[in-house]
Amino acid sequence: MKVMNESVDAGVTSSARSNSLGVFFALALFFVFPKPFFVGYTLTHGGTARWCYIVAMDFVPAALIALWVYAHAWKVPDRHIARSSSPDPLLTIRFAACVTVIFGHYFGVVFTTPAGPGEHPQYFLSRILMSSPWAGVWMFFTLSGYLMGKGFFSGRYAISASGAADFLWNRAFRIYPVYLFALLVIGTLSYPKSFEPENLWILVQTILMDYDGRMPINIIGALWSVTTEFQFYLLAPLLAFVMTRIDEKWGMRTWMLAALLVVGATANIVQARLTHFDPAYALTHIYLSIASNLYLFVAGMMLAKLRTQKIQTRQSRHGLLFGFIVLVILLLAQTLFASYWAFFGNRLHRYFVYIPPFVAMLTLLTISIFESSEIRGFGSKIVKWTQIGGTLTYCAYVFHPQIMLSIRPIAPQVLGLINQIEFAPLIFSLIFIVSYVMHRGVEHPASKFRR
Repeated sequence: MKVMNESVDAGVTSSARSNSLGVFFALALFFVFPKPFFVGYTLTHGGTARWCYIVAMDFVPAALIALWVYAHAWKVPDRHIARSSSPDPLLTIRFAACVTVIFGHYFGVVFTTPAGPGEHPQYFLSRILMSSPWAGVWMFFTLSGYLMGKGFFSGRYAISASGAADFLWNRAFRIYPVYLFALLVIGTLSYPKSFEPENLWILVQTILMDYDGRMPINIIGALWSVTTEFQFYLLAPLLAFVMTRIDEKWGMRTWMLAALLVVGATANIVQARLTHFDPAYALTHIYLSIASNLYLFVAGMMLAKLRTQKIQTRQSRHGLLFGFIVLVILLLAQTLFASYWAFFGNRLHRYFVYIPPFVAMLTLLTISIFESSEIRGFGSKIVKWTQIGGTLTYCAYVFHPQIMLSIRPIAPQVLGLINQIEFAPLIFSLIFIVSYVMHRGVEHPASKFRR
């Protein structure tokens, strides 16, 4: 009788935990799912309608998720996992993605030259430096999906209520301290009007991770990708749960990853064609939307699942070299596509549609090669050097736009290649210094609250 009671109690407890996880899944979907259908709603509606949207679609679900996380995260014992002292080539990919974004914003947006390809076809160097900030973001999304999937599928986070809460607790303390500090400091110094009563809705919506970079006042325009990534974090436990069930029933296969990339890319192509490749639609509904970018995150998670199906060891002695070759090919290809399609062309809307799957494929290939390689020889030194920058990427990404915009007024109004090169050391040095200070002063102290 006692055994039967214990069995019943265990079943009730298991059911309660399952129900609790289901509640979180519902809250996460309620927060994320409507966003693509209400693109620009607060821009086209004012007054009561605007605040009703923010309260109902942002604040209420965000508050309920926060309470749910707080209620469940404490059930996981504090972990103090020793970090590996060996070089991490994934930080090299992160560094490359961040440099791609920064170079793109510097050479292609803020300190760009007015010359087109017909006027200065000899400016090939300028084209190479004019990397694609958009491709850098897609690299980040794919790598982030892999890392989050690795966290769940390696066993660090259980696919349970407490595991999901533990995961989100850590993600919140990874993202929010620098995010809020940057909004406060840059908003106060450069955009004080953002704190005026009539503009507070912009600040509130940005803090609640519902921002796409198109507000009347954009304190930090680059934060749109951070909010997109955070929305993915909310969906990650559900995605990990679904992938685990698929693996248990049918087994995860490489062709599924390939099919996902095809389906995701096709869906975006169909959207673009139905709207006759309207540039505004391509920007708002394809480039900036969590719905159109989700397949990049999921592709990274699927690679993590595929790699954890069997015991992985670093076996390839020359894998680092091959990985660096693939990474360089990726960086050069995306730069030339961006130069001829976007910066010096009129096909940016097509670039948003056709290029992401290719960036994702090469990023996934680089990750897979790096994760299967021995970290040794000269390649290990490159990894060590670049992972220093890799640890600063979040702070660099958040603060670099305002640094560039603050220095731009002292540069000549019309820039040439020489002017770009002259100001580059100042800009990049300031980005490194500010990123290091923010990492040591904000990001690193906040990491002590992570579990």
